[in-house]
Amino acid sequence: MSASTSLRRPLRFESLDEIVEDVQTTTSGSYHVVGRWSYGQILDHLARSTKSTFDGFGFQAHWTLRTVAAPFLRHAFLYRPMRAGFRLPASAAALIPSDGVTVEESLARLIHELKRFESETPTAPHPLLGKLSHEEYVLLCLRHSELHLSFVIPEET
Repeated sequence: MSASTSLRRPLRFESLDEIVEDVQTTTSGSYHVVGRWSYGQILDHLARSTKSTFDGFGFQAHWTLRTVAAPFLRHAFLYRPMRAGFRLPASAAALIPSDGVTVEESLARLIHELKRFESETPTAPHPLLGKLSHEEYVLLCLRHSELHLSFVIPEET
C-alpha cells in the first residue's frame, strides 16, 4: 500500500447530491491532496468521465475484456469500493485531467454534469461494462467519485 493510499479518507456516497455536498464543503475550506493529481485535476477527471456517460467515451476496452472479464467485474464496479492505482490506457486520453486546471472551473463543470442525471438518461456504452441502466451509471459515478475524492483531505480549522 502506498503512502497516499494509506492517507486517504473513507467515503461512501449514497446519492449524487452527497457528491455535490462533499465537493462544495471541501472547496469552501482548507484541504490537502495526498495523490498525484491536484484537486482541480480530480474534479476535472470526474467531470470528463461523467460527461462521457451521456456524450460517449470515444474508446472501448479490448473485446476480450468486454466479453470475458466485464460480466464478472460489473457487480464489483457498481457496489464495491474502487481500488486506487488503475492506469487509463492511451486510448482514454480524453479522460485524463488537464494540467493547471482550476478547482473553480472543474467544480462548476462537475456539478453541471452531475445535474444532467436529473433530466437525462446516460446512453453511451461504458468502455468496459457496455450498456448500463440509468441506476447503474449513477452507482458507477458514486463509486468512481468515492475513489478520487478520497484523496482530498479536509483540514480541521
